[in-house]
Amino acid sequence: MKLEQIRAAIEAKTDELDQVRDAQRPVDEGVATVAAAFDHLVDASPGAELLAGVLAADGGERPFTLTPLLQVTTNPPTEGGALTCSLFGLEENLAAVQAVLILTGRKAIEANARAFLERRAGNAPAMTAAQRVAALKRLKTELLDLERQEEAAILKLEAGGEFVPRRSEADPAVILRVWKEEL
Repeated sequence: MKLEQIRAAIEAKTDELDQVRDAQRPVDEGVATVAAAFDHLVDASPGAELLAGVLAADGGERPFTLTPLLQVTTNPPTEGGALTCSLFGLEENLAAVQAVLILTGRKAIEANARAFLERRAGNAPAMTAAQRVAALKRLKTELLDLERQEEAAILKLEAGGEFVPRRSEADPAVILRVWKEEL
């Protein structure tokens, strides 16, 4: 194969690697990941501790502020004892965001995650984590072989007196390995 063909194959293989890295996960796998993250959030997070403190602090109907960002109001039991929140600047207070996520509940978070992932997936093919690992391993091996071919072709051209610049993305380890084998 000529150097130009090898480089075109390297570019195509690199694009294929990027597509695999960016492939949509199956919706169920994505929802399971969100659910596991939610469980971890409930089990051990500053938001869980914040929420536990809020719920233990006052059972009345007066609002109290945990931070300037989160205001929580508990309604009296005669009105269902509902907890309401008003939130400002979510990105500035992780514990407040975690507390609101916990209040939202696992089922609602899973439903929203499922709806989001289904909208995002569209008709794109999904790839499980195991499929992704296998495909990445195969593609990286194929790319490595192409890069070896590229360096061998460059050395052959240079032996004939031609100067050939290397790609900036070329793996130095591959270059050195081929030099060791060829020279």
